[in-house]
Amino acid sequence: MQASICWQQSRSLWLKEGDAKYFHSVLASRRRGNAISSIQVDGVTLEGVTPIRQAVVSHFT
Repeated sequence: MQASICWQQSRSLWLKEGDAKYFHSVLASRRRGNAISSIQVDGVTLEGVTPIRQAVVSHFT
């Protein structure tokens, strides 16, 4: 009986505080999925942060 109560209390605490490692991994996965790794501009594929940034800036200016 005491073990069951302890387990329920620990589970309640875990649910209340959350599992930070799990949520951080979910966010990291979403961040990777939302990243733009390459774009195509005028038939040319651009890869990398700097070329993509320059293409986006030049497109919107």
